Amino acid sequence: MSEKKSIIQSFVHIGVGTFLNMLIGFITTPIITRLVLPAEYGRLSIFNLYINIAVMVLCLGLDQSLVRYYYKTNDIVYKSILIRKCSLIPFLLSVLVPLLVFFSMNLLGVSFEFADVWIPLVLGIVGHMIFRYSILVLRLEGKSKSYAKVNVINKSLFAAAAILIAIIFDNRSFSVLAFSTVFAIIIASIIGISEMRDLWFKRNKTIISNSSGVDFKELVRYGLPFILAMGLTTLFEAIDKLSLNKYCDYSTVGIYTGAINIVNVFAIIQTTFNTLWAPVSIKHYEENPDDKEFYSNFNITITFIMFLFGFSLILFKDVFGLMLGQKYREAAFIIPFLTFHPIMYTISETTITGVVVKKKSYIHILTAGISCLINLIGNTLLVPALGARGAAFSTGISYIVFWGLRTAFGMKYFNFDIKLLRLTIVILLLIVYSLYNSFYRFGVISLILYIISVSVLLYLYRATFIKILLSIKKLIFKMK
Repeated sequence: MSEKKSIIQSFVHIGVGTFLNMLIGFITTPIITRLVLPAEYGRLSIFNLYINIAVMVLCLGLDQSLVRYYYKTNDIVYKSILIRKCSLIPFLLSVLVPLLVFFSMNLLGVSFEFADVWIPLVLGIVGHMIFRYSILVLRLEGKSKSYAKVNVINKSLFAAAAILIAIIFDNRSFSVLAFSTVFAIIIASIIGISEMRDLWFKRNKTIISNSSGVDFKELVRYGLPFILAMGLTTLFEAIDKLSLNKYCDYSTVGIYTGAINIVNVFAIIQTTFNTLWAPVSIKHYEENPDDKEFYSNFNITITFIMFLFGFSLILFKDVFGLMLGQKYREAAFIIPFLTFHPIMYTISETTITGVVVKKKSYIHILTAGISCLINLIGNTLLVPALGARGAAFSTGISYIVFWGLRTAFGMKYFNFDIKLLRLTIVILLLIVYSLYNSFYRFGVISLILYIISVSVLLYLYRATFIKILLSIKKLIFKMK
């Protein structure tokens, strides 16, 4: 199978899995929220937040090191040792650190509910850590169908366990949700590891001698900057909601969250592409370090697709506002600038390739830190005056800066053609279109601006558009 066909198949598999996860959540979330009290559901949100933060820190960035060094050679022994080097310490830390914190708190006189909180917390951290690596290996091996399957199993098991336990035992507490989370993640992790058991459990003298060709210090040195970078990125993504919480009220935060949920319609494209791109780009670089056309083609294609969806989403913003309900109508005016998040982030995943392949991981701290600062300043200035629209405007502009920084650094280390002039024109068009739609409902002017913007986009990216149409045509004929 050619590389192009393999990538398309992987895109389809992961895309279908992402869609199924969204569908499962759409169907089961209303059921769970009706079975469990809001306060208990809120505790689950905080519980998952603690787990995600713990896993992010305790990984030591070694999950990113695994991605970067995985394709150094195709030798299965090398890959097996690398997986162990990058996962063993995070696995141990995920068990020891939560227990150490618990006993330290006890010595200081701080009491916790051990059975209801700390047992599921420790198991949850361990389970999520194993799950993180199990699906990462599936991604790296190109097992997109297995990757999608494991994620769907995790989502399905959580929903099924939470609903059944709540109904059968008439238990509507946080512990039902917590243990359902742990149960689902552990089963999914076992399945994920079993899919690649030859890599995880390979035994021979070479592995025992631990001669993988990659120094552990080098892995840590590359991975550690990601802890701070990911922390700054998390803060960057939360500043708008924190600012609204400070300067406005919970109702405004709720409307803003509703708008974010609408923009998450991009999740199928964004999540699918971002999941696929990192291993594909690094593998291709290791095999063909001088082939820059590959990266240029991907960048131009995803740029066209993301902007086409972005313009279209904004055009129908009022329809989505109606879907949310009467109390959320204002969300329609927040949507336009929020679309810059998935668009610019996804495009920047291709332009920052140079930073990744040249192992300049500290650059991620600079890009996240500067963008975070700009977003903080923007929200501080605009939210008191414009409320949720100000938060959306600041977030949108910050993601343009985020893309610009990642692109500048990426091109410095690995330059390829991204048609910068075309891209700049389209960004300016989207800014103008977003500004208008942030203050006016759908009408003749909005439709005219859409037609003009999309016409310019189609003209600038006409070759890409024709290629996509031909690919769709071939796919349809094959299905007949």
